[in-house]
Amino acid sequence: MTTPAATATSAGLRAQLLDALAAVDPSDQEWRLAAACRDADPRQFHPEWGSGRGDVDRALALCRRCPVKVPCLRVALDNIEDRSDLKDSGVFGGTVPRQRRRMRAAWAARRADATARAATRTAALAMEVMR
Repeated sequence: MTTPAATATSAGLRAQLLDALAAVDPSDQEWRLAAACRDADPRQFHPEWGSGRGDVDRALALCRRCPVKVPCLRVALDNIEDRSDLKDSGVFGGTVPRQRRRMRAAWAARRADATARAATRTAALAMEVMR
């Protein structure tokens, strides 16, 4: 049974993660140079390539100590999940596909809300300029 405190903590952590994801500049790819997996065997992060669960556990352990897992997760949520050749595959940002599928709706809602707020601000600014 989940306690109200655990639910609040979980919701707070989700909000913090969404804030961290939103703060990432998706056009900046420099983070890749600091990735803990930079020199790792890519098969370790993709059990569907035949590497097995043991490699996934090692990949997740590597991700836990990676300084750039948030930008990596942002790339996975923004891009990889939409590519049919990589659909729901591999370890990215310290997550497995099942975890990212659960995150995707919250992340999409956050992005849609930000887009709507930006459109409202743009419209208000346009109206102000036209006065």
